[in-house]
Amino acid sequence: MALLEAAACGLPAVATGVAGTREAVVHGETGWLARQGDPKALAEAMTILMRTKENDRIAMGERARQRVMDCFSLESALNRWEALYSDLLQRNRKPGRWARTP
Repeated sequence: MALLEAAACGLPAVATGVAGTREAVVHGETGWLARQGDPKALAEAMTILMRTKENDRIAMGERARQRVMDCFSLESALNRWEALYSDLLQRNRKPGRWARTP
């Protein structure tokens, strides 16, 4: 959640590329990902971000914020759920599928 909260505030992030993190941070676009279990790679990614020009960091943060809004907002989640249920209903038109038959 901390990575999504940071992104929602317009901040690029540096993290290890593990499950969940890879969905929140797009390497080189919204932040930097380092190999899991490699502290040297994590330090290098932090250094890269710190040395990135201010305008580029701001743009990266704006992309991170937009990604959170597009992929992780309540509206986005509700839209995905609605699309899933709509698709399931379209594919399963059998009457009484879930109802008990006498």
